[in-house]
Amino acid sequence: MNKLFVLVFIGFSTFCYCQDDEGSTQDSQDTKVKVFFNFNGKKSFLKNDTKYFGFDFGIKAKCKYKFGFGYSWLKGTYNSDLFPVSTTEFPNALADTRTDAKFYSVLFEPIVFSHKKINISIPIHVGVSDLSSEYKKGTLSYEEYHKSTPLFGDVSANFDFRVFGFMKVGLSLGYRYVGTDLKVASEVFNTPLIGFSLKFGGMCK
Repeated sequence: MNKLFVLVFIGFSTFCYCQDDEGSTQDSQDTKVKVFFNFNGKKSFLKNDTKYFGFDFGIKAKCKYKFGFGYSWLKGTYNSDLFPVSTTEFPNALADTRTDAKFYSVLFEPIVFSHKKINISIPIHVGVSDLSSEYKKGTLSYEEYHKSTPLFGDVSANFDFRVFGFMKVGLSLGYRYVGTDLKVASEVFNTPLIGFSLKFGGMCK
């Protein structure tokens, strides 16, 4: 499933589907509850160059708040000793290791500014991560030796700009924190993130 999303949403694009708000009055917008579904891609500012893909879904209430759930994952695997393997405990382990990361969250996103040309919101994700590492034990085979599920959170500022009709381009700037106590892993996953987006759906206005 992850490989399918990576292939379809290559680069750092975000694709969003939600109901069109065009043609509605402000009063009618303020009473509507709508479903949203967003695809997203983000990249670390730091030298480790980690990249993430993911999606969010839920409801948009009165064009003022979004509530929902999120899922994101590390693009590919991180080839580094994030969780060092003990050759005493695993004597058949070779030097190569790789780490995978997934993030499951609840989402609260207030829309702090709305205009027919631009929307600004503050997405806040809080949830649990799924970190796992494998060591290479043969030419093509790997074996898992570490698994942990630390809590994580991220917050960002999201800017959506209308291009034409109900097409939007967007930019997000934020920070992710993963509560792992291993220094080398926290240096990789605790990082500022930048995201670019292309979204389809009406603007709050």
